[in-house]
Amino acid sequence: MAALFLYGAILLLVAAALWDAVTMTIPNYLVLAVLALYVASLAVSFNLSDILFDLLAAFIIFAICFFLFAMGWLGGGDAKLAPGAVLWVGYDGFLEFVVAMTLAGGVLSIVLLLLRGGLRTAGATQERLPLVLQWASPVPYGIAIGAGAILVIWLQNRAGLLL
Repeated sequence: MAALFLYGAILLLVAAALWDAVTMTIPNYLVLAVLALYVASLAVSFNLSDILFDLLAAFIIFAICFFLFAMGWLGGGDAKLAPGAVLWVGYDGFLEFVVAMTLAGGVLSIVLLLLRGGLRTAGATQERLPLVLQWASPVPYGIAIGAGAILVIWLQNRAGLLL
């Protein structure tokens, strides 16, 4: 039963990443679905101390993301999705998540720079390109958040998940 919740979380994180890639936004209902599924999963395994530490980790990442959002370095959807993703990796996976998310964000940024530069050099017109490939578009960091969370979820649960 717990694996079904993990699969659900993975699907929601993939949906958020894809939505961000296409529209450069993450809808609130996807973020709320990630949170609601976490709350529903507590019916399967409820451990108050684990939940409190998970909430602490989510609060820490929320504070960091709120600062990054206030500085204009991170989108609002990304700032809301990251704490929900942290709930799924938990306090024990917090550091691994931050490292995986940061590395995924770096790789994503380099790939987008190369793609955008190549398209620009090839003479592509920006108006005909998807938003994610337009030169001045920001990096859809929801992809990195989803990738980092999914990697840590899989590493923590690889014996019980078939991915």
